[in-house]
Order: sequence, then C-alpha cells, then structure tokens
Amino acid sequence: MSNYIQIQVGVEDVYDLPLKSGAIPLTPSDISTVTWVADGDTTDLTIEGATQGTGAAGTVTIGGGAGGPLTVALVIGSTSGDGGNDYKVGDTVSVIDNAGLKFTGSITFVVTEAMLITPPADDIALIDADQVVAVKCPSDGDLTVELFTNEYNGSAVSKYTCSFELDNITIQEIAVNISEAFRKAEQAENSQPFVELADAECLGVTFA
Repeated sequence: MSNYIQIQVGVEDVYDLPLKSGAIPLTPSDISTVTWVADGDTTDLTIEGATQGTGAAGTVTIGGGAGGPLTVALVIGSTSGDGGNDYKVGDTVSVIDNAGLKFTGSITFVVTEAMLITPPADDIALIDADQVVAVKCPSDGDLTVELFTNEYNGSAVSKYTCSFELDNITIQEIAVNISEAFRKAEQAENSQPFVELADAECLGVTFA
C-alpha cells in the first residue's frame, strides 16, 4: 500500500459559500446609489458582504451614457477563486468601483442560494505522497493550493488543485499543513494522515 495524505471535503453550512460564476441579477433598487461616470467594463472591484464574504472578482458593465437611462450588469468571473470566500445567504453585498472610472456609489444585492456554488458532497480526497514533489506557496489572495507531481500530461506537469473556504486560518497555513501531512506520510510506511484544516473547509480536489 502506498502512502497517502487525506483531505476532508465538504462544508458544514451549505448557505455559506463562494459566489457562483455568472451574472448576478440586479433590480433597480440594487443600483439606486450608482452614478454613471463612463460606459464600459471595469474589473477593479471590491465585492464585500455587510457581515461576511470577501474576495470575489468579476466584471461590471456600465451603459446608458451621460443621458441615461443607466444600465448595470455584474458578472462573477469563472477563474478559480473568483467566487471569493464565505458569502452567506441573506447578507447584503456591496460592489464598488475602486478607481471610480466607470461608476461611483455602490451596487448592492442580497445573496440568494442560487447565487452560491453547489456545495460539495462530503468525501475524502486521497493524494499519493509518492506522486507529489512540491507544494506551491500560495499568495495572500489565493483560495487554492497547488500540488505538483512527477507526472507529465503531454503539455505540462500534472498537479492537484485543492480549493478551500477559509475561516480563522490563512491559505499559507493550509499549505504548511498539507506539507506537514506529506512529511508524516513519508516517515511511516503505509500511513494516511489527514491534513489539519482548523476552521477551513475543502471545496474540492482536482487533478490535471
């Protein structure tokens, strides 16, 4: 039997998750404090919940010109991590143009269950400790940890990508805990230690 590390996948609260990729439906009241500056797209946004929820990324498209009527569209990005962290059903989220180049004021919307990602099924991800050769140190804004392997998929080195929702722990601390699990696995034959997640939750592990 090989040495593996184990990562518990799943969430405790299915109404407390990253935002789903795609358009966020907006009502006239959601844009009542928005003032037109210029037509076009902006991605320099802060998307933050009133009580929790940070880090989402997306695009706001402003239209209507100086004479109006004002049109506003908000789309959450599809890149890993664009959904942010810890958005909760019922909370009010504000969206601000950081540079104020397209609009001033704030777009607001109340989070619904349909706006959140589908919660992952409870599972345990097994990762072969003999296969992984490096744990990438993530940046502050990351919500994923990449584990590079000794395999080549024909175009790049194959890797595991572990996605997390963070609470009272940093993504760098998660990476350290993953490295520590690998160290324990290598020190004892046929061992399968769990990664210590503290209050974080793993949303999934993919391999490509």
